[in-house]
Amino acid sequence: MLGAAGVGKQALVSQFRTSDCINAYDGPECDEAEQNISIILNGIESELKFCINKEENKDELEKADAFLVVYSCVDKESFTRSKQIMSRLQDMDLLRTRPIILVANKIDLARSRAVSAQDGKCLACTFGAKFIEVSVGINHNCDELLAGTLTQIRLKKDHNLLQPKSKKSKNKNKQDKHNDHPKNHDNQELGDKCITDKNSELMGNNESSSSPAHWYKSRSVMMASMKARQMLTWILGKEDSKFKHCEDLQAL
Repeated sequence: MLGAAGVGKQALVSQFRTSDCINAYDGPECDEAEQNISIILNGIESELKFCINKEENKDELEKADAFLVVYSCVDKESFTRSKQIMSRLQDMDLLRTRPIILVANKIDLARSRAVSAQDGKCLACTFGAKFIEVSVGINHNCDELLAGTLTQIRLKKDHNLLQPKSKKSKNKNKQDKHNDHPKNHDNQELGDKCITDKNSELMGNNESSSSPAHWYKSRSVMMASMKARQMLTWILGKEDSKFKHCEDLQAL
């Protein structure tokens, strides 16, 4: 669980432990760095260990099964911080095999809201994340977030298990197709040599494509695209299916 200070991360984990409202705005938050929570979902019991603010430790991040990035909807700076955290996770290639959920907390403080729900969805869609708005103060959507987190972990693990098999099958089909046409072997070798030479010429471009600057440019383009879709949503008065899907924690 990652996010700026004061967004309610510890209070959120404490709320996960009970269905009763803990009145999170009264008193200090618990300062435990790790907390275990048992949950039974679809007849299967699991134990989730929540680790708070370990984004500086890459080794710890690589052990995570999922990421919850929390910001306060009444604090614009915490929203900017969440964007930075998600960018860093993406740069470390940690989002490809792990689910990530962007969590907007304190939505009960509606009069002080500084970040709209649409802005949150836009950021989530940019990084392929899920999105949910919660309020620890009035225990709104906290149980849904806990169950959704476990669901996302299970779905992503099942998806990851299928990926290697799909790639292996695809590679085997390519090899079989190549073996069916031995007469094209010499032409294939020539083609491979040409491709290798071409790749050598373009090596500089490929290196720049994987650079942080390239990632930043890609994110900027994606964010602009999401903003455009957000504007169309507002003009047409109909919610974009992509934004709607990012709120479904029961599907990848």
